[in-house]
Amino acid sequence: MRAVLGAIVMVAGLGSVAHADGFFEVVTGLAIPVADDDYEASVDETFKLGVRAGSAAGKRGGLELGLDWTPYENDSNDILTISLNRFRALIGGRFSAPIGRRARGFGRVAAGADIVRGTAEFMLAGIQSESSETDVGLALEFGGGVAFDVGKVSLGFQLAIPLAFHFDENDPLDSSDIPFDYTGVDIDLLGFVQFAL
Repeated sequence: MRAVLGAIVMVAGLGSVAHADGFFEVVTGLAIPVADDDYEASVDETFKLGVRAGSAAGKRGGLELGLDWTPYENDSNDILTISLNRFRALIGGRFSAPIGRRARGFGRVAAGADIVRGTAEFMLAGIQSESSETDVGLALEFGGGVAFDVGKVSLGFQLAIPLAFHFDENDPLDSSDIPFDYTGVDIDLLGFVQFAL
């Protein structure tokens, strides 16, 4: 994670060196699971928080780096409770075009790592136990939105479709194993504040 943060700072600094527009933005909103069936049935809509930075060369397109965090609560019962924390480290491109004097539309595509940390708490016959596991999968993301210039910052909204591919099947010989074998698709409804660098 430190390496990714360092890369974000480096790319943001490229904006002034290469005479390109750099940006840093904070995004937050709602993540809505829509597929596959197992993934959608296992987690509910939840809050999402992220940061993105990059350099939009020539004001039309350029590199984007991002970090996202999404906490999920699994449907629980009296015996088992599962909580998930999802972290995504992404690198990709962002392309923009003006749609008015103070507004611009943009599209983005990115790929990277989808890191899921799962914790399972068991309660049986009054005895509680806990197990946790981390899995790293493939992340893809497509999105787009509109930004409005408001003084020295930009405010906007965007729609994103993050995909996650995990291939860790259940180990029948390990009773504490938490399987991560699914393809997850969300719809993200996000607002953001963006700072020019």
